[in-house]
Amino acid sequence: MNKLYVSLLLLSVVQLLNAQTPFWTEDFSNPTASGWNAIEVQGDGTASANWIYTSTGPSGPYPTNPLASTTANNGWYMFDSDLNCSGANQEAWLVSPRLDASNRNNVFLAFETYYLSFNDRPTVEVSVDSMTWVSYEVFPGIEANEFGVGDGSINPQNISIDISDVAAGESSFWIAFRFLSDSSTDNGANLTGCAYAWQIDDITLSGADPRPASDMRISTEFFAIAPNAVTPASQVVPFGFLADIENIGSAAQPNASLNITITDLDTNEEVYSDNTSYGEIGIDSLAENQLFPNVFSPSNALTAYEGRYTLSPGNTDERPSDNSVSFTFATSDTTFAKTINANRIITPADDNSFAYGNCYYIENGENIFARSVTFAVFNAEELIGQSASILLYEWQGDLNDDGQANPDEYGGIPVAFNTYEFDGSESNNPITVPVSIDSPDGVALNDDTHYFVVAQFDAPDEATNMFLLGSDERNYNAMWFASVLGGGPVQYASMLDVGNTGDFSYVGFGWDLVPVMQLHVSEIVPTVQILSDANELKVAPNPTQEYARLDITLENAQEASVEVFDMMGKRVFTQKLGKIQEHSLDLDVRNFAAGSYLVVIRAEEGTRTTKLMVTE
Repeated sequence: MNKLYVSLLLLSVVQLLNAQTPFWTEDFSNPTASGWNAIEVQGDGTASANWIYTSTGPSGPYPTNPLASTTANNGWYMFDSDLNCSGANQEAWLVSPRLDASNRNNVFLAFETYYLSFNDRPTVEVSVDSMTWVSYEVFPGIEANEFGVGDGSINPQNISIDISDVAAGESSFWIAFRFLSDSSTDNGANLTGCAYAWQIDDITLSGADPRPASDMRISTEFFAIAPNAVTPASQVVPFGFLADIENIGSAAQPNASLNITITDLDTNEEVYSDNTSYGEIGIDSLAENQLFPNVFSPSNALTAYEGRYTLSPGNTDERPSDNSVSFTFATSDTTFAKTINANRIITPADDNSFAYGNCYYIENGENIFARSVTFAVFNAEELIGQSASILLYEWQGDLNDDGQANPDEYGGIPVAFNTYEFDGSESNNPITVPVSIDSPDGVALNDDTHYFVVAQFDAPDEATNMFLLGSDERNYNAMWFASVLGGGPVQYASMLDVGNTGDFSYVGFGWDLVPVMQLHVSEIVPTVQILSDANELKVAPNPTQEYARLDITLENAQEASVEVFDMMGKRVFTQKLGKIQEHSLDLDVRNFAAGSYLVVIRAEEGTRTTKLMVTE
């Protein structure tokens, strides 16, 4: 190598380093003198309807973590949409002072941020006259309740955008951070003007891409996990794997491979391993939807597992910390569960009537009974005297591929139901009820069938809504997609019916948010106390059009109540009777729709039921 070549090589390296060195920076250490301008375009005129300087982070009802930027100790800017939750449109701009790139052939904008999506759209706007703006979407394709980068554990989220087509060579230009939530920004959530927060700090402008040349990661938003957090050993099925990998560096990657291993956490033994390989992955490219060649079959022993994806880039990764992701799952004796721990409060924001729960697949239903259901609420002390219905539906899956369980797919009515009345003591504690209000054997299950169990709430006008407990620790989106690609039984996660319309969406609040809604199954016949034949419940006339007389005779005097349910599990009548032994009650059914009803006597010693038919 001659001296001239060495000199030229050193010169090119120096030029590259100079180009990557920022020619302008902003860390908001002195926001009042920095020349930035916060502008409210649409909003309610309050202070929270605009960008604000902060050193503490979001403070709305559902705050995300504060931005952990490089210079967070001297503060940063944010738009706290959740704090300004008014349901009206929100649009706010944070506009830079005039900038100069007159001697730059390329301009790359980089900044540190922390963002969680709802029905809103963050963009970077660039203008050479501060009137006509070119828009760059910061998180293209993002959906409701997804983090801008990763699963929420990545903080700050580092963003780099090439704005050369507008700013390069310009002696005057401006950049702006625009938060927008209106009818045009539907990301799959259920309302606008009430999102989370967008936080911004440590902005730089450089003449070359500031990212490392070799930097790949596994997408924490899309990697397949087990179908359930917990599955009964009698119901385990093989399942497959896939994970999206991204090239977020400034150079193409010649090749990469991805490994999945499963470890038995009780023995610390690796019980499964598989690999899949990729070709060249270009800059800013996402390699997606590549199913691993094999599937894993869990043991029917009771144990816990860890699954781990490990990415091996074609070149040495300069930031390898995001090249591995893991998940856990377990087998049990009787319990299905989609989540282990609750870390979120869930309720539809625009309707006090809803049904929400989880879907579980039964492969081996012979001699298996659905016994009980466990759910949890946050605000039971506000629901004293109100009730939730627990409904179990049998479903053959999404036969028409519309993203929902329709009445014609699940038969229109539940195969079992029960009800639970809140006394105020249940907040944050698990509530377990028998799955069936009238069957001591539970409900016999069928082979190769989906069952979804939901808590249904139908509050009177102006009544307090029910807030279920749930979790966003597991994202079931890739699991569902892998089951579709794999050709085996399609696996689902949560089921949501806002407004109690009868159509249950399995997209719901998003694949990464599931309620605490466990289904307990067993070959053992459960113990449900049914009043003996010495206790009578008579209904006459039956059928009836207007009135029915209920005659109750109990073997022993005891506290009792009567309830009437339609065949959808909705309670249409309830009355506490006090301490009784013999009692008669006239039931007015003139406002009941024609059809079958279940009359239930609940007493201290057990329950007894009978059918009532109402005719037109």
